[in-house]
Amino acid sequence: MAPMQADPFDELLRLRELFYDLFGRSLQDFNPPEQDAAWTIPVDVYRTENEIVVECDVPGARVEDITIEIRGGWLVIEGERRRPGQPSRAHRLERRRGSFARRIELPPDVDPDGVEASMKIGVLRITLPLRSAGQRRKVAVQSGDD
Repeated sequence: MAPMQADPFDELLRLRELFYDLFGRSLQDFNPPEQDAAWTIPVDVYRTENEIVVECDVPGARVEDITIEIRGGWLVIEGERRRPGQPSRAHRLERRRGSFARRIELPPDVDPDGVEASMKIGVLRITLPLRSAGQRRKVAVQSGDD
């Protein structure tokens, strides 16, 4: 029986995870805890038959500290996770705080007027309805020649 060949993409994914495990977390330790750098929130984006759904992990962020906008074909999510009263002598501070932002390119068939957002248990859920083929409109080109 011939040995199975490994998928090179699986190997790359394992290598990436190893890199993040080795360097990603340890590099955060070099940031002084009093410096709150901007960070990017993790997201899941998926498409259903009628909408695009974006789910973001923002535990500890307050609804009033989050803004969501549609800007030129992009979904822009910005906010801040505030630092509660900090203990005077922290032993270790790993949880990210401060400003965060994420920009996600949208397909052209998103209807920006129907966007809705909700937050439950630290997960921000944004639904962006899609225009149906019936809502699209063909534009006739007028001739400038008379």
